[in-house]
Amino acid sequence: MAPKTKKSGKKKSTKSASAAAAGKDVVVAEKEDEAEKKDMTHAYAEDLKTDIYTDVNANPKALVHSAEWRKIMNGDPVEINPSVGHGLKIMTVDEWISRWKANERFPDCLSCGSTNTKEHHFSQTWCRGKKKFESETICCECHMWSWRSYADPDFLTPEEYDKLKWEKMVAEHARQLGDARLEDGEATSAQPREVAAA
Repeated sequence: MAPKTKKSGKKKSTKSASAAAAGKDVVVAEKEDEAEKKDMTHAYAEDLKTDIYTDVNANPKALVHSAEWRKIMNGDPVEINPSVGHGLKIMTVDEWISRWKANERFPDCLSCGSTNTKEHHFSQTWCRGKKKFESETICCECHMWSWRSYADPDFLTPEEYDKLKWEKMVAEHARQLGDARLEDGEATSAQPREVAAA
């Protein structure tokens, strides 16, 4: 006769591993759908804590394209966009900026108010929930450059966070060393009195 086996009080799962994985996939897909529905294109310019710094210039403030701008203003040839051809060409401002796109979030020129602008420089940085951005556009009507920049008041780069952390650690270590030296100084000044009293 075969020995009797004890049944453990645990029930076997009736759900297969593939069904569990499929359920997880559905949850992940739903979260991805929610993320896709939220348009993050202009999130950099939402929920701002201070004012945006603005400036209007006759020349670009950002270094990118500044050499080409000088050449165009002097009537010198500039490099042709590699996607169109190669070599150098004397261009008009409109021809030079024809492939640039407009900034939908900040379409207006700060000089004349026209919405016929093209963006040549955009940069954004996010760090630990804080943000910073720069944008510069050229007006196709008056050819003036509109600069906009913003940084959260408490925005720090990773390098600045590390610097603060290390400075705090060094200050704490220096304080601990100072306390230890003070205790050592008190202990050594107390020893001769005890010897003299003995």
